[in-house]
Amino acid sequence: GFQPKKRYETLSEIKQELKVPTDKRIFAIAQALHDNLLTVEEIHEITKIDHWFLRRLENIVHTWNKMEQTTSSDMSNELLLEAKKNGYSDRQIADCVSDDATEDDIRTKRKAAG
Repeated sequence: GFQPKKRYETLSEIKQELKVPTDKRIFAIAQALHDNLLTVEEIHEITKIDHWFLRRLENIVHTWNKMEQTTSSDMSNELLLEAKKNGYSDRQIADCVSDDATEDDIRTKRKAAG
């Protein structure tokens, strides 16, 4: 998964964190994408990180957004596969979907899907 760990209070703080390559910069990118604060192009302009890589991160965020809009029972096998391919664990998927699914519920669904 790709969720922000540290929450930045302002857009200015995020931009400042993006300017300097540190171990925290990835969390600023995550928040900027999750909160729709900056586009991939804007992040690239600040960080000079390759567009291809930033688009991959954006795809991970889009998958999260789709999962938030469904329940574990309504989640399609295609979305479950997309989530797994994007690196989400069963626990992260369970935490994301809009019901009280557990990690075991997601694992059972995944195994049943093949």
